[in-house]
Order: sequence, then C-alpha cells, then structure tokens
Amino acid sequence: MKQTLFTLSSLFFIGSAFAVTPGHYVYGGLGYSSGDFDFGSVENFFVADPNDSDATVTNHRDTDKSSLALKLGYGYRFNEHFALEGSYAYLGKAKAKFEGTHETLPIGATQPQKDFAGMNASMTAHVFAVDVLAIYPVNKHFEVFGKAGAGLAFTKTKGSEWNGYYS
Repeated sequence: MKQTLFTLSSLFFIGSAFAVTPGHYVYGGLGYSSGDFDFGSVENFFVADPNDSDATVTNHRDTDKSSLALKLGYGYRFNEHFALEGSYAYLGKAKAKFEGTHETLPIGATQPQKDFAGMNASMTAHVFAVDVLAIYPVNKHFEVFGKAGAGLAFTKTKGSEWNGYYS
C-alpha cells in the first residue's frame, strides 16, 4: 500500500515579521493537512465468483484524511533585511480502514458461512525546518519578505491486517 501526504502550505502566521529592529521573535500557525492512502495496489479482499449464486460479497473502504496542522517557530532578525527561522510543524493524523466479507450458505447448512478480512492504517507527520528570510521595508509600516529553507519530515505509519472465518 502506498501512502502519500499532501499539505497545504497556506498557514496563518501570527507576528512572523513584526519587529523592525534586530531581535528574537516567536510565531505560530494553524492550517489544514490531508493524507491520501492509495488503495490502488490493494486487491479487494473478496471478489464475487460468478459461479456461486449464493455468495454475498461486501468490500468497504473508509478514510479520515483531513486534520488540523499546527506550527511553532522561533526566529532571530539580524537587521532590517535579514532573518533566520527554525520551526516545528505537526501535520496531523490520517486514518484508513478497508474490510471485506464473503458470505455463502453451504448446501444443507442452516447458518451462513462467512470469511472476513480487513486492514487498518494510520499515518502521522512531523516537520522540522530552517528558513532564511530576505526582507525589504517598503515604508515605515509595511515590508515584504522572501523565504527559502529546508525541512526534514518524519512520517510514522501503522497498520494491521486480519482475516478469518466465523459462522
């Protein structure tokens, strides 16, 4: 199973460039992240057999892909044109569930026979980043900045699979 994490980078920053004079500052942000579990590589657990007219096949997929993203950072402004920032972002948790059942009534039986199988998966992501800011003061009350940096992302994926028979 392939997992991919997409994140919207439009976070709302609180006071990310509020100080015109050199010094320390902190900032935070809230955002939205979305995880995508690609079930394309996972076969359906049960496929209906056209020769078995008594069989009932159910395959179900359920995902919870969106999450609140949080960011906390620290920066130091060296002068009115240059700053350096470090940050941590929690991108949330995405969950997926996939399960299937195959039910048939054998000849002479009064209770149906069921086979079942399924899979649970979850993924969390964290990012540590360092950024350099080039700042241009337009006037006394307004400035624009460009930001470039690098980040290290950690993802943790958990999964479990089950199958069995019950009647």
